[in-house]
Amino acid sequence: MLTFEGKAWGRDFAARMGCEQFKVHSVFRSVCNLQATSARPLLALVNNAATMGPNALWVEHIDFAEYLEPGWIVLFNGKILRVGRVVIDCRKLNYRVFNYRVHEDSLSDIGASPLALSKWQPRQVELCWQRVHSWAELQFPGLATQHGEQAQHLQLGLLTQRLDLVAASLNALVGVGPGLTPSGDDFVAGVLLAYVRGEGSSEGNANAGCVNDDGCDAAFETDLAALVNKLSARTNAISQTMLWYAVRGEGTSRLVAMVDAIYGNSPDVFATALSVLQVGASSGRYLLAGIILGCEIRIREHDGNGIKPAKPKNLGEVQYLL
Repeated sequence: MLTFEGKAWGRDFAARMGCEQFKVHSVFRSVCNLQATSARPLLALVNNAATMGPNALWVEHIDFAEYLEPGWIVLFNGKILRVGRVVIDCRKLNYRVFNYRVHEDSLSDIGASPLALSKWQPRQVELCWQRVHSWAELQFPGLATQHGEQAQHLQLGLLTQRLDLVAASLNALVGVGPGLTPSGDDFVAGVLLAYVRGEGSSEGNANAGCVNDDGCDAAFETDLAALVNKLSARTNAISQTMLWYAVRGEGTSRLVAMVDAIYGNSPDVFATALSVLQVGASSGRYLLAGIILGCEIRIREHDGNGIKPAKPKNLGEVQYLL
């Protein structure tokens, strides 16, 4: 037996592991994905802080591809996880909220909710976003126009909170493109993560949070989550999990750190962007492009340059697009 000590675990990993039966879904050197049923997001074993998330257990000093195989059964009893010859001791773990420190590639325990986005400073956030946008464009010319027309439709749909426009663009993006997680999925996940994490960021607006007399951001985001869940059935389980969390404003620690670095005007914003670009062969580029667009949408909402929201269409009105 090879015994390791769990270093940290996320909220959903801690809640689900003892209640559901899992098996190994897929194995890579730094990540081992675990699946209970196809209808629920994957859990993950990870060996670095950057990929830690609400559905993950962080275990240091292990190459998962060397020891684990897809299809193997995961046993969990008394906070001891066993799969094959690998034993992971989780008895010292309690769920906490963490903040990713990019320079140290580690997590600091902040013991509370992440960055309070409602306290952002609009001008500083916009300047930070502009710097990241310009820097990313220098690294990858044309990044700002990734997915062209569909990106424009997605931006317009989210600005106006029109679910029909969002559905049309997602219909053309989800499950489409190269990569283990298709590039369209990466881009959409970045947009959704930044958009949802920026909700409520327009402090000082007398109608902050409300889109009109007929509804609020919360209602639109509930419909948006339902739409994304439906469309994600066309892509693979890894992408489905990424999209499921993104539309709820969550993701791996480095992606969340990237969004919060822009909204928080962090001095670590470029170091964090470089960390995002390390994701996969090309995923990081598309994720970053999506994050930049998602943040831009919230900035436009705040500065008054956005388009006045129309009455949102509910999910039932857009079934024909799916």
